[in-house]
Amino acid sequence: MASLANPEFQKMLESWEQKLGRVDFLENIKRYRLRKTDAGVLPTPRERTPQAWLDKAFLLQRGKCWRCRKAMELGDVEADHRIPLAKGGKHEKRNIVAMCGECNRRKGANDPVEEAKRTGRTVLENMRGATDEKN
Repeated sequence: MASLANPEFQKMLESWEQKLGRVDFLENIKRYRLRKTDAGVLPTPRERTPQAWLDKAFLLQRGKCWRCRKAMELGDVEADHRIPLAKGGKHEKRNIVAMCGECNRRKGANDPVEEAKRTGRTVLENMRGATDEKN
């Protein structure tokens, strides 16, 4: 095992390695490192959003971006989670909305409350998105 700066930590790691065996110990370290980053826990691994979910959201929104309310082309549409997976949202059809790429990147992992602060609309308006807007 490589030498570490903290000798107490080095001893602790060596004792775990002896208890678990080298292979199990290295696997545990690998799993831990895959889950962690400098900023905390890595995002949840994502499933691909089914095209049918995105198509339905696009139709319900009458072809308008959920965030900026501008008309979109079907080929430029991206799926977004109303309540982000990073904030406890679920990967299910009713949590998917259609957004233009620019808005999707700007929104990031903001939840509806954070979006209300950024867009100047109420939380309810943000949750409804372009689906309830009058033409």
